[in-house]
Amino acid sequence: MSQTVITKFKYTQAVPLSILEHSEKTYQYQTDIEQEYFQSHIEYAQQEFLDSMRGIQGTALVIGPGHCRDIPVPEFFDAFQDITLWDADTIVEQIVDEQTPKLNQQITIWKEDFTRVTGPICEEVLKNTEKPRLAKALDIASVLKRWSESEIPDNFPDTQYDFIAATVVLSQCNCFIVEALNTVLPAKDKFEMVKYGDPTEQRAIMQLEHALRVLTLHLQTQLLEWMASRLKPDGKLFLSTTPILTERKIAPNTPPSKPRKILLIDIPKVEPTIQVLFNQPKPHKTWHWTASQATKEMNWIERIFTVQTRTLHKK
Repeated sequence: MSQTVITKFKYTQAVPLSILEHSEKTYQYQTDIEQEYFQSHIEYAQQEFLDSMRGIQGTALVIGPGHCRDIPVPEFFDAFQDITLWDADTIVEQIVDEQTPKLNQQITIWKEDFTRVTGPICEEVLKNTEKPRLAKALDIASVLKRWSESEIPDNFPDTQYDFIAATVVLSQCNCFIVEALNTVLPAKDKFEMVKYGDPTEQRAIMQLEHALRVLTLHLQTQLLEWMASRLKPDGKLFLSTTPILTERKIAPNTPPSKPRKILLIDIPKVEPTIQVLFNQPKPHKTWHWTASQATKEMNWIERIFTVQTRTLHKK
């Protein structure tokens, strides 16, 4: 007999439902836009995942599987006897139900926050809704700074895994937090504070953006350390990341704008943690994929993601 066990915010504090629902709608909207463009990316991603897990059996953990687009699902479920999927996204359960389990296969679904602290951070951010915009920026910056200096609790079972896959989760560590921040202090308000505000408002936005960057790095390095702590001595980590989003405006009858690179992961700052925790026997793979063409519906903005994958061994 096979068995599927599901936990829902048992080990971490729940992310506010409003944030989860809005994030899911945004994800689905982006997916609908990107659907016609990402097939080649999915083929690359699944092949890299497959190559990384080749020859490994036993226990496996996937962090942030989402809709499992980047995972060769049938081959993955066939390779491992004990599988854990960790994501706040509710679609994971449906994908598991569609698989034919092996005899005595154990499948565990953690409907949990993989940063382990996003829930309480979002709650604190959302408490600032009724304040003036300057107070919002300053108080939220203070919240983010405090959490970036805090130890992240670990309430998860102390299971050791033969294989861990982290599929683009490093670039998503702050997604729910940014969603909460934008709910309280919309982009329009932040733009006006920078463009038209007095020096106090401008400094407040700078402090807020700096605090978010520092917190994001903290969440990323803590997640890397957690993964290293859960790998068996001979275990492998498949790490796929989207470190850069490049945007360029290509409107009709006007020269294309200069590309604008948006750092989703500060690789020079994250890399030292990776080097301390892991060995990388083979060079990483890098490719680019166009998430959306410059169309009227997309405000004539072309969006290109840089993707990097690597297989790491625990030191």
